[in-house]
Amino acid sequence: MTHLSTLAFAMLAMSVSAAARACPSDLPTVLSLTVVPGEIRGLEHVLHVGMQGDGCLRVRRPEHWPEPGRFGGVRAAPSLRASPATSQMHLLAGFDGEKVAAELAALEEARGQAFAVLGADRYVLRWTDDLGRGFEAAFPGVFQYAERYPERADLAAFSALVSMLQAEAERDDLVEMEATP
Repeated sequence: MTHLSTLAFAMLAMSVSAAARACPSDLPTVLSLTVVPGEIRGLEHVLHVGMQGDGCLRVRRPEHWPEPGRFGGVRAAPSLRASPATSQMHLLAGFDGEKVAAELAALEEARGQAFAVLGADRYVLRWTDDLGRGFEAAFPGVFQYAERYPERADLAAFSALVSMLQAEAERDDLVEMEATP
């Protein structure tokens, strides 16, 4: 490794480390995702992604991931930098997963068809709007249902947001955080 590339690598490592340390925030989480696997039981298999109002990201990767543990950093996705209230979150403000599932089941029955995702992961989004009001939307198998019902803007928004948050959780530049007792 040349001196220049060694210096560049050291500067990159310091900036990543500084970004993680720049995010020791105790601000409340404004947007979070919890993924509970449908076929694997136990808290150690749950993915949790939380974003704070100042841009800090906290991730708890499940044990079955290649790099499990607690990680932190600064959120990267430009679409997540906006306030949740200014994005497509309004499509999910009144989201009732049980009601949506019943509507979709009735639609399938009217078509003379059946559609179900067995053993589906359960996705839970929680967020706080600019007025401090808390919201929650939960749905199992959201990706499969969003694909099956592309006309449902609520499922499309839910699926897109879950995808963005999962991508944040998978980032290589997140820094492992010390475990707290």
